[in-house]
Amino acid sequence: MLDRDADVDSPFFHPAYARVVARFRDDVRVGVGAPSGAPSLFFPFQADGARRAIGVGSRLAEFHGWIAGAGTRPVARDVLRACGLRAWSFDHLVSGRASLDGHVWATSDSPLIDLSGGMDAYVEGRRRAGAKQIPTTLRKARKFEREVGPLRLELDSRSSDAFDALVRWKSAQHARTGRVVLFERQWIVDALRAFRDERDGAFRGVMSVLRCGDRPVAVHLGLRLGPVLHWWFPAYAPEFSRYSPGSILLVEVAREAAADGVRRIDLGRGTERYKQSFKSGDRELGEGLVCLNPATFALRKGWAGTKRWIRASPRRARLEAPIKRLRKLRERLIVR
Repeated sequence: MLDRDADVDSPFFHPAYARVVARFRDDVRVGVGAPSGAPSLFFPFQADGARRAIGVGSRLAEFHGWIAGAGTRPVARDVLRACGLRAWSFDHLVSGRASLDGHVWATSDSPLIDLSGGMDAYVEGRRRAGAKQIPTTLRKARKFEREVGPLRLELDSRSSDAFDALVRWKSAQHARTGRVVLFERQWIVDALRAFRDERDGAFRGVMSVLRCGDRPVAVHLGLRLGPVLHWWFPAYAPEFSRYSPGSILLVEVAREAAADGVRRIDLGRGTERYKQSFKSGDRELGEGLVCLNPATFALRKGWAGTKRWIRASPRRARLEAPIKRLRKLRERLIVR
């Protein structure tokens, strides 16, 4: 089913992703629909005690939805009832849109790098689009090597020192930017270490390390499913920030991954400058709610509309402050 449907060609839909998270949590479930005897629907989710579902892994899941066989058009509320759920909240929906349109209240873009024509074609496409990030990054790489030392890439490493550096740098970044520090949750650290080592057919964790000598200066932990690589957790040594080691790592990983058969790098939803600079396309994601209570759906949809209005308001900075506090509290409760 994964092979036949381009909507679910991401590693987040592979069974191994749910299995790894389930090693460290006891609330991961997979609903299986087989109306004609053979399974034709798989719905992976994570549920709380109030029978509300979110994506498996909570904030770890950058794409979610269900996997449906050809000709299968599930009725969303019927799926919830069959799974014993009251609600399913999503903000990175990429699969099941045809049967969930009435439950989607907003969309956003998830940038991607198209490597289907190879690295040279991608670079040329960005040049024609007027993007200067790649040549700028290559100049910084040369400057790094002149002033600090030679760089080398480990495309697929299981190095403990690099993993520890990733956790340390990413934690500091989250704390510095006011985000919930995901790595305060030991289950997340343990799960990411397990993903680094996971090998299950076409599914695998990929930790790439940019080193100067023996020292890691940038690290990325991602997930790969055949020709698709998901750019997941990148971080770099802040003392080298003037050289943009994170961007150098991305360019070098794209080059080596393209040579190794990767045809797309999903960068994940976000407006970070590097994502907008390096992307050559987007995937549309949906945000919304499936809920058995129509009043709850109306309230949540109205609140989502209010937040969008505030973001577009000239008074955004003042109006958004309490929303950010509520969001941070909510994330702490979700990513528990």
